[in-house]
Amino acid sequence: MKVALFVPCIVQDFQPQVAQATARILARAGVSVHYPKGQTCCGQLQYKSGNWKSARAVARHFMEVFQDCEAVVAPSGSCVNMVRKYYPELFRDEALWMDRALELGKRVFELTEFLVGVAKVEDLGARWRARAVYHDSCQVYRALGIHKEPRALLSRVKDLELVEMEQADVCCGLEAVSASSSLLFQRPWWLTRWPISWPPEPSC
Repeated sequence: MKVALFVPCIVQDFQPQVAQATARILARAGVSVHYPKGQTCCGQLQYKSGNWKSARAVARHFMEVFQDCEAVVAPSGSCVNMVRKYYPELFRDEALWMDRALELGKRVFELTEFLVGVAKVEDLGARWRARAVYHDSCQVYRALGIHKEPRALLSRVKDLELVEMEQADVCCGLEAVSASSSLLFQRPWWLTRWPISWPPEPSC
């Protein structure tokens, strides 16, 4: 299978190592990975700020760039949710673009969802001696319903002791930033108790 890698804005600008690691993981899973030129944002920031005109323009460009791809994989639940759920809403009065959005949405996947559900790969041959927990982000767990897939992958990492944390699905606070910018500077409670954790959403 040939997969197109979509790199979210926050990954490109602040965590480029996440994109590189994603490409390596997909390759190790036996997937042919390519990076379509011309890709930009998914339009989520414009959509959530109320600038739907700009969001539509970005969404159209996204669909043009990825329209011929067999599958699109992103290391971000919020971007995948944007395409699947909110692209159709953006184009609810434009039948042609709505149909394109619905069709593409079926081929856009969050990374762990793709590995376990599509590629049918759980063991990537990883090894790490550590004790860790996994934090369910709102966008991956609540929006996309992805819960078992990340744990299935982590459970196959040799020498890793995966501990189920209390209140694993409590929000990190990002979604409330618009109400109180001070939340940006508050350390999530679960980081005070566990030295290693995996929020599956780069924005967390």
